[in-house]
Amino acid sequence: MITGVCNLNCPFCYGPDPNDPVSLTEDQATVLIDFLRDHGVEGVVIAGGEPTLSPILDHTIQHLVASDMWVALQTNATRPHRLANLLHNLNWIALPLDSVSDRAGLAMRTAKNHHRNFMRFAQSSQMQQARENGTALKIGTVVTRENIDEIGRIGESIQLIMPDVWKLYEFRSRGAGRINATALELPQTTFLRVAEEAQNRFPDLEIVISPAEVSLNAYLIINPDSTLLIPQRDSYLSFGRLVIDDCTTREDVWASAARALSVGKLSRNVAASFPEKNPWASGIDEVDRGLDVAVEGITPTTVFDRDGR
Repeated sequence: MITGVCNLNCPFCYGPDPNDPVSLTEDQATVLIDFLRDHGVEGVVIAGGEPTLSPILDHTIQHLVASDMWVALQTNATRPHRLANLLHNLNWIALPLDSVSDRAGLAMRTAKNHHRNFMRFAQSSQMQQARENGTALKIGTVVTRENIDEIGRIGESIQLIMPDVWKLYEFRSRGAGRINATALELPQTTFLRVAEEAQNRFPDLEIVISPAEVSLNAYLIINPDSTLLIPQRDSYLSFGRLVIDDCTTREDVWASAARALSVGKLSRNVAASFPEKNPWASGIDEVDRGLDVAVEGITPTTVFDRDGR
């Protein structure tokens, strides 16, 4: 999570207040990337907040690329001018599509033009060129009471784009999501039914179904103040700041989080979210055979993420 600042205020957001002014500094980002590289991390998902609001986004991506690390960017794509010069450095870009109607756009993304903005960017010449050059596209949809009746129409729009992955998320009761759970959360049986109906209706799409429990202990989150977190069902395990004010890193914080992380779940989650172009695929079979440990040097990825995706 490169910044907590966001230009939207989504009611299902799993992270901190979008108006939180805390953001990583350039020095902190550099130290973090060097630390992660030196501890065997091969890839990072950059998110927020809205990462295009961070003044250090360009530096962060450039330093990740220079460090020979795999880079994905999770963005709401409301500021496409900030993405134009970044796409060529990305292995993946992850975009949300949670509505078709203005009503659902306001309810899900506090932006009635959410669908129009998404389609404009996803079908833009810059996005098409990036995909031709090897940047893969993941689209995420959080299924709630507010958009359950639009999943079919969302799928029709996504079929026009043909992303590498369309991931359907069950609502997570964390962050703002915990506050708004009564209004948004569906029974899991309903979520699974709707997700399976989408798979059957759109067989040409690579659809991944993500129940809430698959995220438990499944990845690391680095907050903008460098606090290291692991998601639970309705909260996070917190291990303290990985980088303190003088840009000194803390090995004890990393080691504690590594012991709590399920590498088996992490590897399966990464494989599902980023198939085919997943740089860690060679190790997943071993994990699936029962190797479920977390030690320094084998953690495949760390997620800079404020909403737990």
